[in-house]
Amino acid sequence: KNISSTDIIKCLNELNEDLEDNKNEINSTKLEISTLNERINLLKTRNHELLEKNNNLMEQQFNSMSSNHDESLKLRKENIEYQSNINLIKQENETIKNNLNEEKLENETI
Repeated sequence: KNISSTDIIKCLNELNEDLEDNKNEINSTKLEISTLNERINLLKTRNHELLEKNNNLMEQQFNSMSSNHDESLKLRKENIEYQSNINLIKQENETIKNNLNEEKLENETI
């Protein structure tokens, strides 16, 4: 079959149009990729900021818990000391009471 020069020109024009379409699609895809890369970078930055904030909050919470724990231990220790002192005072009071009772009995016998 003979192909006319008009058919060849028509075919070349169609190929050229397809090539232009492909170039436009490639450029559009490149722009889309660039936009997505920018968004990825923004999200990475935001994610990093949130991780830092979360780490700081966890550290503050840990320090607060640690401080509360230390304070609780201190108060328990003080409570034990106070209870010990109270027991000593009770014993001293009992001893003084017994001594007084003994002296009272001695005075009654005199």
